[in-house]
Amino acid sequence: MAPGVVQVAWSMYLARLSSHPVRTKAVTAAAIQGASDVLAQRLSGCKRIDARRTALFALFGLAWAGPALHYWQSFLEARFRGRKQSLRLVLEKSLLDQTVYGPVANLAMMAFITLLVEGKRLGDLRDKVKKQFAAVQLNAYKVWPLASVANYSLVPPQLRVLFMNGVGLAWSTFLILSAQGKARGGKKKGSQA
Repeated sequence: MAPGVVQVAWSMYLARLSSHPVRTKAVTAAAIQGASDVLAQRLSGCKRIDARRTALFALFGLAWAGPALHYWQSFLEARFRGRKQSLRLVLEKSLLDQTVYGPVANLAMMAFITLLVEGKRLGDLRDKVKKQFAAVQLNAYKVWPLASVANYSLVPPQLRVLFMNGVGLAWSTFLILSAQGKARGGKKKGSQA
């Protein structure tokens, strides 16, 4: 792809982000969640992509991941408005991100996979949360605190959701692969979702 094309596409993205922030972040999250599922299917050896499942993951990004991240980041910006950028501010935002939003996001993903993708019941979700949530959250703490610190110290506010979605590509792929291992009855080393 020519550098000019990338530059034009990036400019168009930034314009859409400015004029329609929630919609743009939702569509971006849909593309990334869909891509994470395709990646997980390929990595798990699927010869044929399950388009229905990929569409469900894209819908999760569109309906929940993108908008939720947008409003969470907006809340944090409003909560700390007027404070000068500092290491303390970055750490405070990161701490809130990891203790409030992170667990909620992981619960949402577990609920989505269990109820919609796997077609199980609420009782199954309750059991899964009891058995696996602590391990999922511990694995999250191996990835997300550093991503959060980088996000709040290096990334401009309008691009923070995009950055977190980028990190989320790898995280969602991990959760999907972990859930696949559990659904097949296999236990992959380090898998939790």
